[in-house]
Amino acid sequence: MGQVRDARTEDPVAAAAVSLAGRPETVQTNRRGRFIMSGVPVGVYELSVRHLGYAPLSHPISVSLGITTDVEVGLVPDPVEMEPLVATATRVRRRFRRSSADTLPGAASL
Repeated sequence: MGQVRDARTEDPVAAAAVSLAGRPETVQTNRRGRFIMSGVPVGVYELSVRHLGYAPLSHPISVSLGITTDVEVGLVPDPVEMEPLVATATRVRRRFRRSSADTLPGAASL
């Protein structure tokens, strides 16, 4: 179990991806930045934490028998720079011709 926070503001980081090297499971932090990984066998693992807008973090952790491993992680903001995006829209012009079929029955003609 653990918590992921912004290293500068100490705010929780929600929806960060947390995984252990060699294990198939990836979990996400909740809105409070908390996460739980259960069923992890005893051993030493490389904890990986990723979130868009933050530098990825890897840290070794040790899991012991009968002990809950509590991990506190501080992610450093790392803004993502993107190329400018240009959106172009076109509109098809249609010409409508008025015909006698366009008038309602009983409507007066002007």
